[in-house]
Amino acid sequence: METGTLGQWSYQLNGEGLSVADDVVLYGKHAAKVRITPENLWSNGLNRVELQRKPALELTQNGKQVYFGWSLYLPTALSADDHQLGYWETQETYTQVMSLHARGQDLSFNTNQPAAEHWRGAGRLTPGVWHRVVFHVVWSDQADAGKVSLWFDGERVVDNVTARTYLGQPAFIQIGILRDTIDAVETLYLDEAFEGSSYEDVALSNGAPPPQATPRSRESKGCSIARGSALPLGFTPLFGLALWAAWGIRRLRRPQRRIVATVEQRGQLVRPVASHERNGVSGSTREW
Repeated sequence: METGTLGQWSYQLNGEGLSVADDVVLYGKHAAKVRITPENLWSNGLNRVELQRKPALELTQNGKQVYFGWSLYLPTALSADDHQLGYWETQETYTQVMSLHARGQDLSFNTNQPAAEHWRGAGRLTPGVWHRVVFHVVWSDQADAGKVSLWFDGERVVDNVTARTYLGQPAFIQIGILRDTIDAVETLYLDEAFEGSSYEDVALSNGAPPPQATPRSRESKGCSIARGSALPLGFTPLFGLALWAAWGIRRLRRPQRRIVATVEQRGQLVRPVASHERNGVSGSTREW
């Protein structure tokens, strides 16, 4: 949300209920605000206002794994009706894989294959406080090989339960509010959403986001990628082209016995993008 827009997300469901807020923020300058009313109907007859994220395919294919975390804040408690705050769903058939539910201040977490409730947190969703949710999913089309873990406010409340998590196609995650059709207006704030390949990629430490390399600006239909080294201040493509041309001319004028500048020397100008290693797994942290 730090770009000041919601354009980094893959899709907005009932986008009229979504906005960028700067009055309630966990970290940085902006958060997402979800405001749901009885008029925010979907074709299935339910109320919903949500943000959708399709992680990179290398994180959601059969046999792969993904970590996804986000923070949420409720100014006032939700009603006692069923609310889904975050869930994974297949991209083409829209079949739910797992879901985090709330009724008032009570939470629960379910998988769908097999259908089972794995955690119930009575009174955990307190209003007026930022809460942190982290999923870890090992994708598998075998019920004894797929694994799911869930952290709430830093506590691992679901620990590697087995379930069929890959239902023939990659899944996306949706966060926000999907609820029964009720006559109530409710508000939820979302901030610090990350996906990655380790818990450290998506966890928060004392309210701050996970450490990242200096981001390199890159246009993307998904999220902005914080990865690698930034170009030196004041470097532009035009300047780089001119510098390259001048270097080429100088090289042509040099005697043949002169040695061309080494990669390490030239690397001070443009450094290669490098992935980071966490817990022995190479990957990158993506934030939006």
